[in-house]
Amino acid sequence: MLKVFVKLTGQNSAVLLENVNKSWTVLDLKRHIVDQYKYVNLENLKLIFSGRELSDKLVIEDCDIDENTTLFGVCRPLAVDVSTTSIDQEGAFTSLHSHIDDLGDHDEEQAEESKGASWCLTPQVYVYCGMPCKSIQSGKLRVCCSQCKQGSFTVHQDPTCWEDVLLAGAIKGTCQTEGCHGNTSEFYFKCGNHPTSDDETAVVLQHIKTNTRQVVCLTCADVRNPVLVFPCRDRHTICLECFHEYCLTQLNDRQFVQHDELGYTLPCPSGCENSYIVEIHHFKVLGEAQYQRYKQFAAEECLLRNGGVMCPTPGCGAGIFPADDQIRRVECVQQGNHGCGAVFCKDCHGAYHQGTCHPTPDTRPTHDRSYRVDSIRAEQARWERQQSEETIEKTTKPCPKCKTPTEKDGGCMHMTCSRPQCKFDWCWLCQIEWNPKCIADHWFDVNG
Repeated sequence: MLKVFVKLTGQNSAVLLENVNKSWTVLDLKRHIVDQYKYVNLENLKLIFSGRELSDKLVIEDCDIDENTTLFGVCRPLAVDVSTTSIDQEGAFTSLHSHIDDLGDHDEEQAEESKGASWCLTPQVYVYCGMPCKSIQSGKLRVCCSQCKQGSFTVHQDPTCWEDVLLAGAIKGTCQTEGCHGNTSEFYFKCGNHPTSDDETAVVLQHIKTNTRQVVCLTCADVRNPVLVFPCRDRHTICLECFHEYCLTQLNDRQFVQHDELGYTLPCPSGCENSYIVEIHHFKVLGEAQYQRYKQFAAEECLLRNGGVMCPTPGCGAGIFPADDQIRRVECVQQGNHGCGAVFCKDCHGAYHQGTCHPTPDTRPTHDRSYRVDSIRAEQARWERQQSEETIEKTTKPCPKCKTPTEKDGGCMHMTCSRPQCKFDWCWLCQIEWNPKCIADHWFDVNG
């Protein structure tokens, strides 16, 4: 049994439906809503969840509806932009959530393959939940109207890559809230570990994946779950325990990199190009105390890169921007709890003096990278290790069904045939019909 909230357009609060049976159909759920909202007409009631209308024949258990889920109800025919909508509302439900973290039903061949597997994992999206979890958790993808922020919004198509989700207005749709004419979506994530209110969101950790391929860790060579996949060419994979150790080692040695666009971050331990972590909340894996050190070091590095200096007095460390770059005398002005009043030399960081500075020993780490990775293990710890470079780099392939040439220009591995009479959905890497296994392995993978 579930507790489900239903919020009708025009209402400020949601009604709670208790003891919702997972075996009910959506029509059964509607009947219980009508029992509570006496003015609601059953024939006109439409339920929206994750950007889609729920058809009456769908079973609750198949809709990714869990405890304390909020559904949005519209008591009139839904507004539809027929020029852009291509969704078969009578077909199987494919919520935004299920595209990321639900394998669905395997066909017979896939089921046979899974029998011999040592484990069977369901792909999930991962988030950092600030409160109350304060940890990495499985997440849920949700959508609302970018204009009125209401969840009574139907999308014209599902997202197919991270850009669709993270960039505002990438996916069009129709807001069903009366009086709102919004037509662009706004995606957000929630923690899947506990009930959440409408305004509670979580930060998505796009580098963390369910280890559906049983890829070994780059460092310890164990097969663990979940894992972090670096955005480098080889998609090197590291377990979260070793990622924590990697972050802590580099933090202690102050080997983080101040990136102009990404901030204070780390690259793949193998030294790969274009492999920086793009969302700093991944470093929450350090724990609260070490994450505070991370933020302090990041602020210090930013200060130094922009011409500032740190007060050398033990226990102070205040950041100071000298008024004149040509003057060596710097005073750490004491203002409230900030500053200590010390006067020091900007060049040597010793007490202020006249004349030439005396050289001081450099106690900073001199090694380029303190965290080493075995090259053979790095070859094994690749997320897409089965795919050849030729397969990944090829930009044009024939549709597996009608053989029409299809060009790929960025984006994910989910392709739709450009021939209007075909419209076949297929996987760019596998070159077969898009299926649950491809969703697990390739969806949101822009580099292969």
